[in-house]
Amino acid sequence: MEYEIDTVTAITQPNFAEITLSMWLMYSIAGVIVAGLVIFLLISFNKRKNNKNDNLVYEDQMDEQELKKLDDEIN
Repeated sequence: MEYEIDTVTAITQPNFAEITLSMWLMYSIAGVIVAGLVIFLLISFNKRKNNKNDNLVYEDQMDEQELKKLDDEIN
């Protein structure tokens, strides 16, 4: 009983280790990209939030002249 080996099938079909390694690499690269994107979004939202609050001036920080001027503008 002789077996014939189909060389095209033997060459083109990857083994389990190659499939597992390539899938692991693909998921690792995707994970790094997603993690980088999340970190970038967190930093950008944090900076944007800080910039909005930096422009505010509270009554405690104003002197009496500024408070009187604001009161006159409101009324």
